[in-house]
Amino acid sequence: MEPEVRPVVQQYLAAVREHTTSQNLATKIRELLSENAVYTFLNNTGIQEHSHNVFVYWDDGDQGIVLEVGVQVFSLFTGNDRVICSSTPSGLAATLLHRGPYEQLGTTHRAIIDWCQANHHPITGLRWEIYGRWNDDPSKLETQVFYLLQ
Repeated sequence: MEPEVRPVVQQYLAAVREHTTSQNLATKIRELLSENAVYTFLNNTGIQEHSHNVFVYWDDGDQGIVLEVGVQVFSLFTGNDRVICSSTPSGLAATLLHRGPYEQLGTTHRAIIDWCQANHHPITGLRWEIYGRWNDDPSKLETQVFYLLQ
């Protein structure tokens, strides 16, 4: 499959934010998911969520990656010392649907990057993944991957 370029609109997120490195990214994601701070916060406050998990990544130059692990929510809210109100960006994005195990998401990211370079679509340092519903069969997992374009 080939990526497509399409306009995207801002989607609010309840998320936790951490700095990490590309080498520690998978470990940091597992830590944040096991912490379960976002869903605990949502349950305690009654804020309604869309049920889609979202991971947002910013390249932070020599500092590594700023990572947000969260869930889509319907509106702005006031966070606490751990959970923040954030959002995905609006603008033009290159996107591709990944089907299969999460461990293979890197191939979808690489396909978008390569396609953008070949087709002269400069990317920013901002990308995100929207996860579909869980399935015990890894071959049926779906994740939409986005790269914000300049």
